[in-house]
Amino acid sequence: MREIHARFGNLSLYLDNHYCTASATAAAARCPRALSIHYKSMDIVLTVTMVHGKEEGLTLFDQIPVSSGFSKNGVLVSVLGTTTMRVDIPALGVSVTFNGQVFQARLPYSLFHNNTEGQCGTCTNNQRDDCLQRDGTTAASCKDMAKTWLVPDSRKDGCWAPTGTPPTASPAAPVSSTPTPTPCPPQPLCDLMLSQVFAECHNLVPPGPFFNACISDHCRGRLEVPCQSLEAYAELCRARGVCSDWRGATGGLCDLTCPPTKVYKPCGPIQPATCNSRNQSPQLEGMAEGCFCPEDQILFNAHMGICVQACPCVGPDGFPKFPGERWVSNCQSCVCDEGSVSVQCKPLPCDAQGQPPPCNRPGFVTVTRPRAENPCCPETVCVCNTTTCPQSLPVCPPGQESICTQEEGDCCPTFRCRPQLCSYNGTFYGVGATFPGALPCHMCTCLSGDTQDPTVQCQEDACNNTTCPQGFEYKRVAGQCCGECVQTACLTPDGQPVQLNETWVNSHVDNCTVYLCEAEGGVHLLTPQPASCPDVSSCRGSLRKTGCCYSCEEDSCQVRINTTILWHQGCETEVNITFCEGSCPGASKYSAEAQAMQHQCTCCQERRVHEETVPLHCPNGSAILHTYTHVDECGCTPFCVPAPMAPPACVWHPALRAPAAHLGLAPP
Repeated sequence: MREIHARFGNLSLYLDNHYCTASATAAAARCPRALSIHYKSMDIVLTVTMVHGKEEGLTLFDQIPVSSGFSKNGVLVSVLGTTTMRVDIPALGVSVTFNGQVFQARLPYSLFHNNTEGQCGTCTNNQRDDCLQRDGTTAASCKDMAKTWLVPDSRKDGCWAPTGTPPTASPAAPVSSTPTPTPCPPQPLCDLMLSQVFAECHNLVPPGPFFNACISDHCRGRLEVPCQSLEAYAELCRARGVCSDWRGATGGLCDLTCPPTKVYKPCGPIQPATCNSRNQSPQLEGMAEGCFCPEDQILFNAHMGICVQACPCVGPDGFPKFPGERWVSNCQSCVCDEGSVSVQCKPLPCDAQGQPPPCNRPGFVTVTRPRAENPCCPETVCVCNTTTCPQSLPVCPPGQESICTQEEGDCCPTFRCRPQLCSYNGTFYGVGATFPGALPCHMCTCLSGDTQDPTVQCQEDACNNTTCPQGFEYKRVAGQCCGECVQTACLTPDGQPVQLNETWVNSHVDNCTVYLCEAEGGVHLLTPQPASCPDVSSCRGSLRKTGCCYSCEEDSCQVRINTTILWHQGCETEVNITFCEGSCPGASKYSAEAQAMQHQCTCCQERRVHEETVPLHCPNGSAILHTYTHVDECGCTPFCVPAPMAPPACVWHPALRAPAAHLGLAPP
């Protein structure tokens, strides 16, 4: 709701909603979370918060929490019960209540007629234009109209649920003073609106719309709504002067729990009397439901909610101080006088002070301050104040400097002159003195500067011979000013250096001998390293030298291949002829039994062969078939088998260009 034309402080109300999860069969519902009231330059937010597991009302005035009885710039804040908050603007006759779910706004028709818009309708006392939309047209139902007045909020993703679509429009429900049929079963709490509990109010506020809303919300799965609907209807009845004690008829389902020091009243004063009522803002008229002090007690003030039998004194902390009660505040002893019920205070007594101590030393001044053990009583002491110390420094002659010392118990430092000194390695030296430096072979001198403090200058003693021959480096020796040449590499016969752990080969003598540079007892020597060659002592073949080592090549009996040209009757072809070749073991030794030499001979011969037939190509273009023996396997046999006779054929080797006999072949 807001003013169309800002005539009275641009008054506007905004209901901040959050999405409530309904039951599986209920439609989405809107749940009020906070009510914002904007008036002139003020922002008042009414909301609820959880305190020790219970909901309590929270009022924020320009983002600052305030309590019941707060007033500022013509705006009054009060709390009725535990969660019902109320804001009144007496100058305009405006009152707004909110309990965290339901709110009511009362505006005087004389000031706001034809000047409001929004979901609360137009202030014309005519229900026909209550469903006016933002574009000026009238919606089919106020439910459809309400969606057009949604205000975007950059802090949230939107007013609707995160998923799903907004509720669809439904036809307008007729406004009637009698209940309309509903498909939901009756709710006994909702039926109280139609009962004798509210009989006096039925003619003033027709219960039909409230009853229908109570049933509808209950069908949506919101079990707490019947109590809220009854509370809203009872509030309208009280505004018209009708008080209904309806909570007692709910069987404890809608009870309003009050603190132990207060009692529940269905209709009490909106602004209860307090001990400082004369200092309060103008009294508000009307009735309100809530928790009130018992009949024989009165509120201490409108802020604390404390009930007292009689108005007591007010302590420095704002809490009540009862007659005869004593306390200390601001170094005064106070008491709530029993006769006048007023606060009477007198200064606390202090012990007499002795003669203040003399402060005659430089920098010490007399100061009166509260005592540490009793801050309400003063004491006079001497304290050090360095700002009162003498500021002039002594003028020292040339070659001397001014030094500052601070004696224990003194406030101001003492300055005096002394000869200028050089400080080096914890020792002081006069200007011109020479002394050994911290580093070996260094001499230092204390030098005086014209405008600066004396400085120490050190120089290294010069060493004449620092050049070393090849393979040696100049290195310092501990305890000596000059170093010496230390060997760092091996030297070859021609004087070339070989670094430690590196190798060298004398290519002029033997490329197969490798020398390693090693250090032993501070002497660098080239040590020959044995070559790593395989053992060929049991080789039965031939030895071949590869690099610096010999390798064994055993010539064993095996099948070998030779490319040969077969020739017969003028026809020829090229084939791969296999044959046996290689060494076989043999031995000759003396036999004692036979008293003679015994010979064991084996020869390399074929073990398995087969016949191979190939075509021979003739000059006239024809071809003839020719068969020769192909060796498949060779081995060493104890005796040599003579070769069998083969068909006449010629073998023509391309390199020799002459016939030759071969295994299995014979010349023609």
